[in-house]
Amino acid sequence: MTLRIGITGGGSTVDRIIDQAAEAESDGFTSLWYGGGGRGMDVLTVLPLVGRATSRIELGTAIVQTYPRHPILMAQQAATASHAMGGGRFTLGVGVSHRPVIEAIYGLSYDSNARHLHEYLTVLGA
Repeated sequence: MTLRIGITGGGSTVDRIIDQAAEAESDGFTSLWYGGGGRGMDVLTVLPLVGRATSRIELGTAIVQTYPRHPILMAQQAATASHAMGGGRFTLGVGVSHRPVIEAIYGLSYDSNARHLHEYLTVLGA
């Protein structure tokens, strides 16, 4: 049995995020997960840079919100991130977020979030 341990990543600057990923890889962590919501940097823009600065640690999003990002754009960004990293180290996690975020910040209805996610994944997967 192999023990795999991942941690949550983050940082206030791109350089700090890259340095943290290199440290995590050096320390033997198997994966590093980045939140994709909130008001911070765009995780799908930063992850290709992180992937270029590391060689084996798996990198993923936990989660990127679906409501504010079109699924075709999400697919294109995820494919670019994965290609930039090479080696199949990228995992895209997506989700609908939380009612207060979607309604208060984005001004969108959260009433049909299950249907939204199903339709979103149908387009994203294609």
